[in-house]
Amino acid sequence: MCRYLTPTELVIAGAAAAIAATALLPMCALAQEDTEDQARGARLQALIAAGGLRAACTWADFVDLPQYRANLHCHSRHSDGSQYCDEVAGWYRERGYHVLAISDHDAYGDQDGGVAAGELQRDDAVHDWDGDGVLHETKERQSGVEAYVRDYSRPGPPWVPRQWDLSRPGEFVVLTGLEASFGHPHTNAVGCPAGAIPRPREGYDFIDWCHAAGGVVFQNHPAAWNASPERLHDHPDLSRIDGLEVMNGFLARDNRNGGNADGSPGFAEALWNGCLDAGLRLWGFGNDDAHTIDTAHFAGAGSAWNMIWAEELTGPAIIEALRSGAFYATCGITVDRVTIGVDTLTVHSPNATHIEVIGDGGRVLSQVDAPEITYRLRGDERWLRVVLWNDTMCYAEPEPQFPQKAWMQPIMLESLLQDR
Repeated sequence: MCRYLTPTELVIAGAAAAIAATALLPMCALAQEDTEDQARGARLQALIAAGGLRAACTWADFVDLPQYRANLHCHSRHSDGSQYCDEVAGWYRERGYHVLAISDHDAYGDQDGGVAAGELQRDDAVHDWDGDGVLHETKERQSGVEAYVRDYSRPGPPWVPRQWDLSRPGEFVVLTGLEASFGHPHTNAVGCPAGAIPRPREGYDFIDWCHAAGGVVFQNHPAAWNASPERLHDHPDLSRIDGLEVMNGFLARDNRNGGNADGSPGFAEALWNGCLDAGLRLWGFGNDDAHTIDTAHFAGAGSAWNMIWAEELTGPAIIEALRSGAFYATCGITVDRVTIGVDTLTVHSPNATHIEVIGDGGRVLSQVDAPEITYRLRGDERWLRVVLWNDTMCYAEPEPQFPQKAWMQPIMLESLLQDR
C-alpha cells in the first residue's frame, strides 16, 4: 500500500537529504584534490625523468661564467640621436659597459648618410653609404626605401670624419645593430650583417636575414600590447623573433604629458606572460633606447641594461649567450648566484629584497622578502621565470616612480613533454 508523505514529513525528509548531500561535498572535493595531486605528481615525475629544470633551461650551463653589461638599443646622429657614434660608445665604455649595439633606424640613403647631413662626411660627394653598389642621388630620409647597417668594429670609409673602430678587444665589444621601423612595429636586430638590409616596407625579411647571420631579433618598446599579446604571438612574422623589451627605459621615464607616474608604458611583463602562455619562448631584454647621453633627460642613457653570462668578451660569444637566453634584464638589481638542479632553482642577489617566481597565467608560484629564493618544482608548471626587486626608486621626483628590478629568462617546461 502506497502512503503519501504529509507536508511535515516532506520537510523533514528534504532537510535530511540536504544534510546528506552537504556531507558528501567535502568528500567530493577531497577526491578532486586527490585526483589533481595524482596528476601533478605524475607530471612531476615525467618532468624529472626528462631532466627537469636543468634540461629545460637553455642557459643553465652559462650561469657560472663571467657577467658582461650590455645595452643593445640606442641611437646616434646617423638617425635620431644627439651624439656622434664615437661619443655614444665612449659614454658606455667609460661607465663600465662591456657590450653595445648602436641600433640606428633604417632611415637613411646615400644622400642622408652624408650630403644631406654634412657633418657625417668630409666632402660633398654622394658616396655608397649602404654598400649596395648603387649611388642614390635622391634624398631618401625616413622613407625606408634604402637602409643600411654600419659596422662600428672596423674603421669607417675614408670620407667619414669620426672614428668608427669603436671596439676594444677584451674590454668593449660593439655589435652591429638596426632598429627596423618603417611599415611595421619597431624591431631590433643585433648581430646582423653590415651594409644594405632587406627593404623594411617590403615585409619582414630582415628577421630571416638577421637569423641567417646568427643574430637575434627582439621587439622594441611593446608595452602598449600588454592587454593583447596575440598581436605578437599570433603574428606570422613577429612570432619568429627571439624576444621583447620587458623594459624600455625611454618610455619608462617619459612623463612629458604628466600621466606616467609609475613608468608603466615602459614595461611589458603582461605581454611577455601572454606570449609564454601561448608557447612562444621569448627572452626579456632591458635597454635604455637612449637618444642622448644626458642622463637627466628621459631619453638619456643608462636607465636599463642586460647582464650577459658569456665565456669570453667577444662578439661571437656574446651573440651565442643572447641566443641561449644567458642573460637577465635589469634597471639596478644584480644576480650573483644561480643554481639549477633537476627539481630546484636557487637565485641570490646582493641587493634584491623581494623575489618572485612567476608561472603560466602570470600566477605567483613563490615569493620571499629576502635576497635569495629556492624554488622546488611542483609538477603543474608549464613555464616559470624569476623577477627580483627592492624598494629603491630608480629616479627621484618628478620622474616616474619605479623600483630597481631584474627579470630572468623563462624556463619552458612544457617542451620537455611534447615529444614524450
